[in-house]
Amino acid sequence: MAVGAVGLGFYLATLAPGLTWAHDSADGGELAAAASTLGIPHPPGYPTYVLVGHLFTLLPVGEVATRTNLFSAVCAAAAAASLTWTLARATGRKVAAASAGLALAFCPLLWSQATVTEVHALSALFATLLLALAVLAEAGSGWPRRPAALLALAVGGVWGLSLGNHPTALLCGPLVALSLWRLRRFGLIGVVGIGLGLAVYSYLPLRAAASPAINWGDPRTPERFWWVVSGAPYRQFIFSVPLASIPQRLLAWAGLVAQQFGWIGLAVAALGAAGLWTADRSLLVASGAMASLFSVFAIGYNTTDSYLYLIPALACLGFWLGAGASWLIGVLEARKRWLSWVAASLAIGLPLTAAVCRFPALDLSDDHTTAEFEAAVLAQAPSEAVILTQRDAHTFALWYFQYALGRRTDIVVVDTGLLGYGWYTAQLPHRPLASLPADALMAGDAEALRQAAEALGRPVCWISSDGMGLSCEGQ
Repeated sequence: MAVGAVGLGFYLATLAPGLTWAHDSADGGELAAAASTLGIPHPPGYPTYVLVGHLFTLLPVGEVATRTNLFSAVCAAAAAASLTWTLARATGRKVAAASAGLALAFCPLLWSQATVTEVHALSALFATLLLALAVLAEAGSGWPRRPAALLALAVGGVWGLSLGNHPTALLCGPLVALSLWRLRRFGLIGVVGIGLGLAVYSYLPLRAAASPAINWGDPRTPERFWWVVSGAPYRQFIFSVPLASIPQRLLAWAGLVAQQFGWIGLAVAALGAAGLWTADRSLLVASGAMASLFSVFAIGYNTTDSYLYLIPALACLGFWLGAGASWLIGVLEARKRWLSWVAASLAIGLPLTAAVCRFPALDLSDDHTTAEFEAAVLAQAPSEAVILTQRDAHTFALWYFQYALGRRTDIVVVDTGLLGYGWYTAQLPHRPLASLPADALMAGDAEALRQAAEALGRPVCWISSDGMGLSCEGQ
């Protein structure tokens, strides 16, 4: 609780006051709007995030994005607390456990996602919960029948819900397999738990039937449902990094991992891994396999924000770090008790010092970029305007202002990149514009725009090149 509270305190102090594009959170506008209105965001639909996030949007704190930012902060703080509890149980040394929990809380990657609206902080929480369940499962194999069965059900249920947050949770499979192997008397119950967790995806067709304002793919048919949950528009990026770029990506991966815990932290984590080889080899192999799978995926996923998929791997490294810190404190305590006090002070002091040093770079408390975008675009938009967008950040921000905050509902936002999808054009409230050729709209063809304006009786505008204003036909 103390580690979670300290982490949350730092997150709240650096929390973005509203919608932001910082830290690769361009999807934040759509996620906040979908959580607020119970919509269906872009594939894979994120039903777990939307349903839990909706509860946070009901809080009487700030605007909607403030509440979804708070959701991320609570998830990240809970992840640090969960890791701390797991290590305290596994090692019996609370100081070492707290040190690792604080180190995870103040990793730049996790911290960056704790202050914005995104799904990655919730992914971190699920990763630490699965790690905790794997540690519990070792003892749970000898428990009475009923609690052991409930533990197996929890393992499956948590994994299923985590898959409902993001499909990359599939890469947590080694930890889940270890837990269910340790509870193999109740393996079938674990499988039932997975099914119950995955039932969260039933939200997609059920909610699509209500035609929410944000309804990606309209997943009411089996084909459209699979298109959404399988992330069809993004499968092309999986392992599509050119071979010539792999060495550079590996170097970037190494530097990024070192940045999270520092070289001292990685050295202590290596000691912890060596100790686990003797103490709990199966957990070391499972956690190592999970960290490796997330690393390979992040390196091979050909997008600029692929590094964020390393966050669940940090939970495994944090566990090794705590195990190494526990071993070091124990060795020093056996020699001189005052040495163990020094080690304990350093174990707590180093991550707190890192937090203070990283605070300015991660502070979003004065970030008002999207508020300036809103003031520039919505204030300039003529009445009843049709605004053409080509970037997700702009589209999602405008959806947020309209659907979550109820501002400028007179305008129509048209993402020209989505006009090739029948489900999207069917949802546009003004079909004459949707019937125009997508290439003409993207090129800003003057005649096509005039035709659209005439058909709709509305001004047609597009985001200016600097992304902070509007250009309108005839202006």
